[in-house]
Amino acid sequence: MLKIPVTTELSLSDIPNSKIIEAGQLIWHYTIGFVRIGVKNSHETADLLGSGVLVTANKQWAILTAHHVLEILPNTGRLGLVLSNKEEKTTIDIDGIDYVKIDRGRIDADGPDIGFVKLSNNIASTLGAKKSFYNLDKRKISEQHT
Repeated sequence: MLKIPVTTELSLSDIPNSKIIEAGQLIWHYTIGFVRIGVKNSHETADLLGSGVLVTANKQWAILTAHHVLEILPNTGRLGLVLSNKEEKTTIDIDGIDYVKIDRGRIDADGPDIGFVKLSNNIASTLGAKKSFYNLDKRKISEQHT
């Protein structure tokens, strides 16, 4: 039988700042931002479109994100990515990815709102050189416990 741990609710002010920084650094290894690269008044622009979490499962590499984010990502050309806090231009070719819309509820506040960007092996390995993929296979709960 699966034991469910008892949790206690804390306010953010009760959590030591060092733990918040530590959690943020851990999360940053697995997260990515999506941007639209454009030009306005002869200056390059980057508009944040959303974010996602780099994951791997069943030998597939993907970016888990919201369904509504997938709806505004470009369908042709290149997709801009935010991989670090440095000012660098990183883009990937749309031909190397697939958008998979899993589910979206009729009322946004009620959910669900989930999808993913399936990555080609080449793009996944390039991203893996700078970021980490969260391995869902290692963390799934055995069916015998559900």
